[in-house]
Amino acid sequence: MDTNLRPSGIEELGDMSWGSHFCLFYETKEDLLDFFIPFFKAGLEHHEFCLCVTSEPLIAEEAEQAMRQAFPDFERYLAQGQIEIAPHTDWYLKDGHFNAGRVLQGWIDKLNQALAKGFSGVRFAANILLEKSDWESFARYEAKLEETLHGLQIEGLCAYNLNRYSAANVLDVIRHHQFTLARRNGIWQPLEGGRLRRAHDEVLQLNAELERRVVERTAQLAAANEQLTREVAERKEAEARLHAQEQEYRTIVENAPDQIIRYDRSLRRVYVNPAVTKDYDLPKEVFVGKPIGSIVTDAQLVVNAEEVEAQRRGRAHQPAPGCYSYILERGAGFD
Repeated sequence: MDTNLRPSGIEELGDMSWGSHFCLFYETKEDLLDFFIPFFKAGLEHHEFCLCVTSEPLIAEEAEQAMRQAFPDFERYLAQGQIEIAPHTDWYLKDGHFNAGRVLQGWIDKLNQALAKGFSGVRFAANILLEKSDWESFARYEAKLEETLHGLQIEGLCAYNLNRYSAANVLDVIRHHQFTLARRNGIWQPLEGGRLRRAHDEVLQLNAELERRVVERTAQLAAANEQLTREVAERKEAEARLHAQEQEYRTIVENAPDQIIRYDRSLRRVYVNPAVTKDYDLPKEVFVGKPIGSIVTDAQLVVNAEEVEAQRRGRAHQPAPGCYSYILERGAGFD
């Protein structure tokens, strides 16, 4: 059954889904009108094709008159072919007898016509009036209709007058519908049929299983979140330690009395500490970016070939007295 819910227009009934097939037991004409008018109003407002099949005590002319008074746009709906009101003799007893196959095909034909006109589906309500001789075949038809509507964009009501049918007939009706509505003290009360009760039981079981899975999954997510929180805290702690070490190293280098110069792989200066700029009385921009062996104005920072070769090979080299020291690394410069 399609999960696309449709408003029934009846507060006690709530929303319906495509394929809904239920029955209504009533006693008076007023009972029928109290149901038909809000039921069809909801269908018209949601762009459904509406078919009302009438019989005593509510004939087609009375139903149409009541709807004209209740629906301000009734003429527009009628002109657009969105609503049709027909006597049960034209729908169920065509040619004077009931033919289940013809009626079932009639619902499918109405659906195809409605969809072709751009309507979302079919909503019908039929007031059933049968002779006793037709009851057995009609009961089989109701069971077949239940199967036919499954999966189709049709939702329908079959109404029965309690004053005309026996208790056995009533039980047949209930058995062949998903659920039943009955009027009691002026209020429509739904009565579940066997199929609907089974569906509700299945829903309850599914909800219980879903709740169990939610609890289980919530516990898993809580454990994963706790683990992630620990890992984040550990990483922050490690980063803090690393930052402190870097700051300590920077402080040592920046305040060292010896000259410290850092080179990249191309032996270009990428850093000089304050001792270099102090000793030569030149800004660091004069040194940074210049290749090893370049001559700095008035400073003549010349490095001999032996020293360059030793640094290229990565060997430790102790500067001669009066020379500045070198730190040669492969990584990036200080941040």
